Amino acid sequence: MHGVTELDHLAIAADDVTDLFPRYAGDLAGGWVGMRADGGLSFAQLRFGNGPRLEMLEQSAGGDADGGLWLFVEHRGPGPHHLTFRVTDLPSKVETLGNAGYHPSHVNYDDPEWFEAVLRPDEATGVVVQLAEVHGGTPITPVPEGVAVPPPRVAHAAHLDWIGHAVASLDEGRRFFGDILDGAETSGGVQDDPALGAQWVELEWPANGRIRLFAPTNDASPLAQWLDDGRGRIHHVKVSVEHPEEIADAIDRGDGTWEIPTERNFGVRLFLTAREEMKQEVVSEQQATHIDLHAPDSLLIPGA
Repeated sequence: MHGVTELDHLAIAADDVTDLFPRYAGDLAGGWVGMRADGGLSFAQLRFGNGPRLEMLEQSAGGDADGGLWLFVEHRGPGPHHLTFRVTDLPSKVETLGNAGYHPSHVNYDDPEWFEAVLRPDEATGVVVQLAEVHGGTPITPVPEGVAVPPPRVAHAAHLDWIGHAVASLDEGRRFFGDILDGAETSGGVQDDPALGAQWVELEWPANGRIRLFAPTNDASPLAQWLDDGRGRIHHVKVSVEHPEEIADAIDRGDGTWEIPTERNFGVRLFLTAREEMKQEVVSEQQATHIDLHAPDSLLIPGA
């Protein structure tokens, strides 16, 4: 292992990132991190109460109409786009991937503050994976003028418990995310999920980053049919939040969880469970640029 690898964020593609604010900043009380344009894309980030961040992407006004993100949304619709991992030594990680039979693309060291490499879905587990060596912290910026961020529905930000990633091969998923990207198995081995017809294993990275890998138990399982012979896809995002039964579009599954289906949430399936109330800090806009992103349960809602 070359240094520490961290699961930095899940990115969601959208026609307009502000379409996602009512759900993630309002219903789930995600804390504001920042918003800016870069390289033909505009993106915003929100932070969950236990540390993980969610990135929302759109094609910038005036951006290339044939750009990759525009084509992604045009062909697949809004939804999960990529996973980003932070690494401490990108050249070493690229070498490790090559030795393991992977072929990273878009390897770029031009920006001294951001080295990156990308693995295409057919190289990884059906999802774009971005690796970044970052020099400098995550920038925290005020809400841009003219952008409306809804107030939080609840007093405390939801926790992102795991990213549910369906894979055709659990062994390949464990090899890629565990052996190569340094995720530690924390669930005590392979577990069963009868409802999905799947087996799963959970991997964890520093700062509460977690991916739960689900693989079909047989070709007739609901998950196998959903994968449709693909290598893998992001199946759901699991969060815990206060009063999930009050969230618009949440369907009670009868087992202590609620589901918001993809068609009601811009391509992202949410599984919700109830979160107990706890003390949490709310900061002003003036303080927001000085918040420690790793401080537990800091609610970064400027002006709240």
